[in-house]
Amino acid sequence: MKSGVVSLVSIELAGFKSFAKRTKINFGDGLVAIVGPNGSGKSNIADAIRWVFGEQKNKSLRTDKSEDLIYHGGDSKSRASMAEVIITLDNKSGSIPLDFTEIEITRRLYRSGESNYLLNSKRVSLSYIQELLASSGFGVGSYTVIGQGMIDRLILSSGQERKQLFDEASGIKQYEIKLGQARKRIETTKQNLAQVQDLLSELRPQQEILSSQAAMFDRRKKLLAETLSSKLAYISQTSLSIGKLVTSTNTKLASRKAMLKVLFSEIAKLDKQHSQNQIVKSRQAALKITEKLTSLESERDASDDIISELKLEIQEVNSQINTQNPLIDQIKTEIDNLVASSESHLKTHSILKLKAGKNEKQISALDGKIKYQTKVLDETRLQLSKSQKTEYLRHSLGLIDILQDSMQRGKSYTDLAMVFYKLRRMIKHSIQDDPAELAMKVGRVQNSISGLLGDREVISESQIKEIIILRASEMDFANTTSRIKDLTLQLRGLEKDNKPQGLEKKHTKLLLELARLEAKRDTLIAQLGALRKELIELASNDNEESNNTYYLRHEEMSNNRVRLEAEIDVVKAELVSANESKESIKALYRQWFRSGSKGIKASEDKIDMSTIEKLEAEAGVLNEISPGVLREASKATQRLEFLESQQEDLLGAIGDLDKASTQIAAKMQKVFEKSFEKINISFGKNFVKLFGGGLARLELKEQEFGYGVEIIVQLPNKKAQNLSSLSGGEKALASVALLAGILIANPSPFIVLDEVDAALDELNTKKFAELLASISDKSQVLVVTHNHDTMSAASELLGVTTKGDNDSQVVRVKLDSLPVGSIIN
Repeated sequence: MKSGVVSLVSIELAGFKSFAKRTKINFGDGLVAIVGPNGSGKSNIADAIRWVFGEQKNKSLRTDKSEDLIYHGGDSKSRASMAEVIITLDNKSGSIPLDFTEIEITRRLYRSGESNYLLNSKRVSLSYIQELLASSGFGVGSYTVIGQGMIDRLILSSGQERKQLFDEASGIKQYEIKLGQARKRIETTKQNLAQVQDLLSELRPQQEILSSQAAMFDRRKKLLAETLSSKLAYISQTSLSIGKLVTSTNTKLASRKAMLKVLFSEIAKLDKQHSQNQIVKSRQAALKITEKLTSLESERDASDDIISELKLEIQEVNSQINTQNPLIDQIKTEIDNLVASSESHLKTHSILKLKAGKNEKQISALDGKIKYQTKVLDETRLQLSKSQKTEYLRHSLGLIDILQDSMQRGKSYTDLAMVFYKLRRMIKHSIQDDPAELAMKVGRVQNSISGLLGDREVISESQIKEIIILRASEMDFANTTSRIKDLTLQLRGLEKDNKPQGLEKKHTKLLLELARLEAKRDTLIAQLGALRKELIELASNDNEESNNTYYLRHEEMSNNRVRLEAEIDVVKAELVSANESKESIKALYRQWFRSGSKGIKASEDKIDMSTIEKLEAEAGVLNEISPGVLREASKATQRLEFLESQQEDLLGAIGDLDKASTQIAAKMQKVFEKSFEKINISFGKNFVKLFGGGLARLELKEQEFGYGVEIIVQLPNKKAQNLSSLSGGEKALASVALLAGILIANPSPFIVLDEVDAALDELNTKKFAELLASISDKSQVLVVTHNHDTMSAASELLGVTTKGDNDSQVVRVKLDSLPVGSIIN
């Protein structure tokens, strides 16, 4: 191993070009010459080294296509399925940054076109291998392998092409690889940045819209929550108010009833006191009349008893008489039917009186409702007089001015959307606060009152009809009573005509006695009436002033009673209306809170229905948005923040890569300049050595598309001139001097020279062999040659031969063991 660097240990070929069988070649440290006849395949060894290090150009490998690298077979051998080259490097110095003392690089190519690389039997990429080799100072493009025609290319290449050769020779390949990777990363990062910026340009408007919708959703959610809170507060406050009203109304009703009860008690007390006063004052005067009344009443009662007995006896006689005439039974039956009909009339009369009383109550309830609707009418008229429509419209005009100014200033979509939202809300309030609507509400309430009055009129008409029916029933009852009387007279006549002689006398006698007793009773009744009248006149004459006071007081109390009863009816109507309102509030609660109001906190403010309507209107202005928009807005915001972070990271990465690229480029320039100077000095020395004098130098000149390298030489005893103006032999020798200068100035760990001495004459070949000997002191050298002088400088020969089927084989010869001069002979 030379100079403590990597050296070539061996190369193994299988199915590569002319090497059909697996062939392994081990290399020593000195100069190794690979010899053999033309077509034997000796240059294929150089091609294999170039190929395993990653050469991609078919022209450099002397093929037309990749498949030509695989052994194509012969007359007795089939073609190979793949080409494989394995090269083993000694890495005891650690020049290649891997924890291996030996590094094995394998490249395989299959006829399918598949190709792969292995590093110590593990698959890797070509770029990874090239970067490792470049860091150790050799590779496919770093003068490790110098092929045929290299001398001619040094002479015939343009300045810029020659500059590329010097770039490779200066040892900046590893920096070129890093610079290329950095620039590729910069390009990739810029592409990623462009993609991120495109995504940002698409996402920002979406995120703004989603954020605006999310804000509107939050606002609507808050409004709905505030609406529920206000509704609960309204229900609570209204229920409390109605409860207080019901309590106060019940209290008022109880108070009025108590007052009426007290009044009835006072009236009864007044009547009793008046009666007692009359008795006390008239007691002595009326005592005699009262005693006489008592006596006459006793006598009248005795007469009534006798009359009753006579009537029973007469009825019995009549019954005996009436049995003789069938018509009498018919009349009696009709009388019985009429009596039953009169009883039915009496029942109907009672029912009609009850209906009349019910109609009175309904009229009283309607009067209460009419009073309540009249109160609502007054409140609506008051609200109409306090309309704020003008204020809402003025506010809307102010928002229009703000909107115009915001558009001129180029405000964001969110700001404009908020102004539009407020403008819609003001217009909505203006529409809701329409005086015409309030006037229509006044009309509706008036219509409601008219409807109630109509209902009252209908009930009144019904009551009148029932009274008429009641009067008709009374007339029918009177007619029935009259018919009963007529039939009774007819019955008496029939009974008279059909009386037997004995019964007739008895009947007549009984009737006369009955008439006498009834006349006596009528006389007693007349006397009793006269005595009572006398008693009343006595009381009237004695207590006229007391009666006047009594009647005035009684009339006053009666008026108070009527007033209290009317007030009670009104309070009852108010109570009915309050209970209806209570039921309405309960229905409203069920409507608003179908699933209950658990978890809802009532507002502490005073809430009325207009507040709730405004909140609902404001929430209605905001279109209902799916709750999913919150997740989308959050995702969009997170995505936007992530992309903005990525954008910052990518910009920072581009800056870092630009900085690194600049540093690598500066390092490359520094290394190139230092190496170029060394090559220039080495070239001059080798030129003098080969030509026996003269001068040679390299010049770096700026050309149209960058810098180029010009070769200036001055042969001994001649003027300085360009390399292209020399003769063929002089050009070849100058090129050898330049090639030797490159190899000596920047020695590669090992060098493969493929017939680079083919264009040299015998004299110059000897000089070339001497240069190779000096180069082999620092580098491991493999040279493919036909030249005997070059062979004589080698310490080892590898002979390549071929038999039939184009199958190359290798024979190793140690020159140190051969007699002197045996190679030439």
